[in-house]
Amino acid sequence: MIMISKRKEYILANNSKRHDFITSRVWWIALLGLIIVVVASTLIFWVNYSDSHTIKQDNSKNNNQTVNKEKEISANLNKTVTNDGAKAGQDYLDSELTKTTSAELQAKIYIEKSSLSASTAGGDNTTQAIEYALKAESLSKTPESAITVAVLEEKAGNIQQAIDYYQLYIDRVSKNPPSEPSEDDRDYYSQRIIELEAELK
Repeated sequence: MIMISKRKEYILANNSKRHDFITSRVWWIALLGLIIVVVASTLIFWVNYSDSHTIKQDNSKNNNQTVNKEKEISANLNKTVTNDGAKAGQDYLDSELTKTTSAELQAKIYIEKSSLSASTAGGDNTTQAIEYALKAESLSKTPESAITVAVLEEKAGNIQQAIDYYQLYIDRVSKNPPSEPSEDDRDYYSQRIIELEAELK
């Protein structure tokens, strides 16, 4: 009887030790799993953050390069037109179009071509100017392309198109806070739309 009792105690003690060992092992495995999850999550976050940060830096660099190129083209255009006339200016812009695959920069060049065509030096050719402005609009839909088309369509007597593009201009600058116009600008173009709509009645 005593031997059975001792045997029972031995078995119970062993079972208790085994249970403690298993519980301890499960706890360590769970802790190790948690550490792995935390490390993996941190690595994934860091990789995504690094990629996002790199993309933002690249975009900023590209934007700066585009802005600098636009300034360079504008300065060279002014010199060319002053020295050699509007035709030479258009030729210069055509040559610049072949040097870039950037839709944004091409759109800016077409806006320059549009402005030059609409100018006195360019022969005040509104029809050609509208074509260039619409080409810019098709390449990159910006506030600048919208307002260029709007002004030219109004000048050509295409009232409904002018209204549509004035409204596009207002809508686009409203979605782009850094370019947001002053209240005076907003009021001016809103009033212009009202006046043009009155002409259609």
